Amino acid sequence: MTFAVKEINQRQDLLPNLSLGYHIRDSFDEIPLSIKGSLVLVNGQPETGRGASCTDVRRQPSPVIVGDAASGVSMAVLRTLTSFSVPVVSYFSSCSCLSNKKDFPTFMRTMPSDQFQIKALARLVHYFQWTWVGVIGVESDYARFAIQLFLKESARYNVCPAYVHIYPIVLTEEALRELVNTIRASTATVIVSFSAETDMRTVLKECRRQNITHVQWIASEAWATSKSLWGDYSDILQGTLGFAIRKGEIPNLGNYLRGLNTSTVQASDFLTEFWEETFNCQVNGSLNIHIHKEDAQKRGPCSGRESLDNVYTSYADVTQLRLLSYMKRTNFTTLGEDVRFDENGDPIASYDLMNWHTTKDGSLQLIRVGFYDASLREDRDLVINESVIVWHRGNKYLYVSIGVFLPICVGMAHHARLLTFWLLLKLPMWCWSTNKDECIYQGEEGTQSFYQDGDVILGGLFPLHYSPVSAVWPFQSKPAQTEYK
Repeated sequence: MTFAVKEINQRQDLLPNLSLGYHIRDSFDEIPLSIKGSLVLVNGQPETGRGASCTDVRRQPSPVIVGDAASGVSMAVLRTLTSFSVPVVSYFSSCSCLSNKKDFPTFMRTMPSDQFQIKALARLVHYFQWTWVGVIGVESDYARFAIQLFLKESARYNVCPAYVHIYPIVLTEEALRELVNTIRASTATVIVSFSAETDMRTVLKECRRQNITHVQWIASEAWATSKSLWGDYSDILQGTLGFAIRKGEIPNLGNYLRGLNTSTVQASDFLTEFWEETFNCQVNGSLNIHIHKEDAQKRGPCSGRESLDNVYTSYADVTQLRLLSYMKRTNFTTLGEDVRFDENGDPIASYDLMNWHTTKDGSLQLIRVGFYDASLREDRDLVINESVIVWHRGNKYLYVSIGVFLPICVGMAHHARLLTFWLLLKLPMWCWSTNKDECIYQGEEGTQSFYQDGDVILGGLFPLHYSPVSAVWPFQSKPAQTEYK
């Protein structure tokens, strides 16, 4: 933020004859502290603590609040400040509920609304003909609204939820067991997860403990590029697909961040805390009491030779483009990107489809395999390059599973037994085999439909090939290859 303000003040094409200033307060991602900090900023109250007294000069009131990150926290701040007509601009709150101008008339964001992400996810699931998927999410405004929208949007494409499981923020052993048991008991092998990075870490740890490693994960934007998950769970997460905010290089920001050192970070409590957590050392005179590591009490002093060039941290990742705006009618172009907002205060929605690949040295490589652009018409908004996608289990057809929950008529008894056979083995609907490790597929790769002459449609949704097959139970034989065109 300090870099952005400096750049804006130096440019004459953005705010000519004006200079921006700022006050920064830590909300700790907690509603009470965020509301308190926001009221302090808009009232221009002096900083307290560190020897400050009531005679301190009052600060200039802040006409705009930038933040918060979490949608729930932003909603609380907005409900407090809306009566004062103070604009709140968030850089990460994506809940679609915040687009409601009746409830939040002063809200804007540089992060697209989840409404567009959900449309992208529904289109993605439909594209690969996944009609039987699991849906999970953490107990939050973000996940609840997102899941509600996903169920509504995906229903347009005849996608059925195998289960919807919302787990608590504090994952107790019992809650975690219930979640993973739900995943284990289901025949769905594709899971859409509306979770935060920290939540996913706990879920993945339990999945590994219970040997649930066959799942194709579809990541919500909140963790679609979370590289920190890779180190411990690369075997589970390889092949993950998810939409991420479009990226663009921000000139000079990388050099600005890498230029920080032990001496310069002491001027900011925030940078001091970041420095200590990143390098596991203590800055001279630090009052950092936010302990996030077990051995934090044993930290030695920082040497002064620490460098961000030698570590990975999302802080130094300058490819994520965040452009702030303070005016609803803003319309300009910078870094090759159009910056403008719709009537709901939402920016143009455009996402990159990212695929998690393993490099030769075992590290994570996020590969762009497609994109979604909400400004384009529906038949052109999603573009996917299947040839570069790496799948978790090596083949996309291993995840083409169909769930049938509608009654099957008596005349379909033979096919009902066949269907039961598939479900008992927990194999994809389009798989014929008596061996879980073997599959014979119907349809041709690259086609968008498995429908063919002779198909029987179950409940108007599910095609089942009707070519006569041997009725030997329990299907020791399989149809001739010529029956699968």
